[in-house]
Amino acid sequence: MTFSPLRVEVLGPHHYRLFEPMDLTEDGELIDIVPEGVETDGASIPRCLWWLIGTPEEEYFEESVYHDYLTNYPEENSHVTRREADQMFFDHLKAIPRKKLPRWKVYAMWLGVRLGGWKSWNRARKRLPLSV
Repeated sequence: MTFSPLRVEVLGPHHYRLFEPMDLTEDGELIDIVPEGVETDGASIPRCLWWLIGTPEEEYFEESVYHDYLTNYPEENSHVTRREADQMFFDHLKAIPRKKLPRWKVYAMWLGVRLGGWKSWNRARKRLPLSV
C-alpha cells in the first residue's frame, strides 16, 4: 500500500485540512481517495504518551489521516465498520519498515484505536441525519 504525498494546511495545533486529495494505491492500482477538505488531527495520541509513541505527525501521519477519514466521515464510508477501519490502520502501520516504526509501536497504536476510537466513531455518527 502506498499513499500519495500528503498536502495539508495547518488549521491549529494538531489540526489539519487536506488541500489536495490523497490517493491510496496498491500495485499501481487506485484503491481509495481521501478527498480534499478532510480534516484530521493526525494520530490521536494522548500528550502524556508522546515521549513513548511519538507526536501525531510522525512516520505514520498518512496512515492516521486515512484512518481518520474512514472513522470520522461516515457519509462517505458507511460500508466500513470500525473494526475494519482499525484493522486497515494496523495493516498499513505494519507495512512501514521496522526501522522507522518498531512492531511494539504498531501494536500500541492499534490497541489505542481499539480502546479509544469509539469516541470519535460515535461522535461522527451522531452527525448523520436520521433515515426514515
